[in-house]
Amino acid sequence: MAPCARAPTREKTEKPRLRKPAMEKMRRDRINAGIERLRLLLEEDLKPKSKLDKADVLETAVAYLKTCETVTARASPEQCYADGFARCLEETARFLTLQSRVETCKHVVGHVMHPKETRTVSSSAKNLKSPPECTGVVWRPW
Repeated sequence: MAPCARAPTREKTEKPRLRKPAMEKMRRDRINAGIERLRLLLEEDLKPKSKLDKADVLETAVAYLKTCETVTARASPEQCYADGFARCLEETARFLTLQSRVETCKHVVGHVMHPKETRTVSSSAKNLKSPPECTGVVWRPW
């Protein structure tokens, strides 16, 4: 008996065809949902009079990201540190005032604004001319 070649069944050839449009629709839905979220974020800042279409949303988002990139690139590390420190201090003060602990808030803010430890460390660091030399043998447990 000779081997016979089977023709592909109709189910196997149609299955990928059915999946492809569904996958494409899911991909388009994800893209549209992302653009809609961007539009809502941009609407808060721009307050446009008319609804932005998808191309406008994407162009505005790209322009915003480019300006953020240039602002971040221009800022020095010291400036970034100072900005972060100030933001942290504001959030701490806001949290403490919400907890209605005004005295604690004053104490923390006063401590942060006038740290005693930094003055003592810097003055002792000035007095220290060279690191102390190790003269003894280091103890090892083995």
